[in-house]
Amino acid sequence: MARIHQHLTSIGMFGPGFGSVVPKWGGLAEISQVACRAGAVGGGVYVLNRCVESIDSRKHQDPNEAPSLRVQLQGGEQVSSDWIVGTQYDLPQQSQQSPSPQIAEVSRSINIVSSALSALFPLPVEGAPPPASAVVVFPSGSINPMPEESQTDVPPVYLIIHSSDTGECPSEQSIIYAYTSLPNPDGSTLLQLSIQKFLVAIREDPKPEILWTLHYTQYYTTPLAIKSGGTDTKPSVEEVSSSPSLGNRVLQLPDVSPDFVIEDAVLDNVKEVWEKIVGTVTGEEFLIFEDREAMGDDEEDDQENGF
Repeated sequence: MARIHQHLTSIGMFGPGFGSVVPKWGGLAEISQVACRAGAVGGGVYVLNRCVESIDSRKHQDPNEAPSLRVQLQGGEQVSSDWIVGTQYDLPQQSQQSPSPQIAEVSRSINIVSSALSALFPLPVEGAPPPASAVVVFPSGSINPMPEESQTDVPPVYLIIHSSDTGECPSEQSIIYAYTSLPNPDGSTLLQLSIQKFLVAIREDPKPEILWTLHYTQYYTTPLAIKSGGTDTKPSVEEVSSSPSLGNRVLQLPDVSPDFVIEDAVLDNVKEVWEKIVGTVTGEEFLIFEDREAMGDDEEDDQENGF
């Protein structure tokens, strides 16, 4: 009910006829991209494809100055920082909180289709922008890849379909992002059956075909079952460290739900980290980065390219 209410009350918020923003490439919100971009504009440096291998403390010559954190990156590079923030997949094993045994998995696939599937994208109202995304749901038990199992044991399948207007594929093609909580290998079979059934039902001429498919499994840690007085408590940021010398400056974010809808708790966790580092802030100060000092034209060009 809460999600239905959120959807209905969002219609028209971003323009006539629609109530949500759908990201490209099958992902969730572009929070990481926004943070990297804001960091670059604010004078930060980000390094791609370099995992963190170890974290230790680095003392300064001034005894009154708190030691910084020395981070060993993959490939032998070292950087220093006052704070380290990441998920369990970013931090080295010795710097993580005790791992939760509640590891779950979902089955996903990306499918390029030979048809534009134009029947899925009619104009909702006059003056509205052309739709570029559609959602198709196969209810729980409507398709069963395991005849020996009960229909009620088979979870629903979600198909998020993007037209070429998103820029993710050539014109006259489309992309299907498929998702189910049934683990592989049965999950992949369920996704394939669902997509085949959908392409038959759409009745496009010529008949749509799958040009390319990628199946994969996404693992994630389910939120810890923390309940007090019958009220669920959302997962929060953990202060973790591999030694007392690191203090409380290594922060681990909880896993993000693999659901299609971004949860508000994601930004709540980001704000919690923000306040641990810079102190309590108001809404107007959250995620606001100070501008860098004036730069020359060459420096501006470099900045636009992320250097």
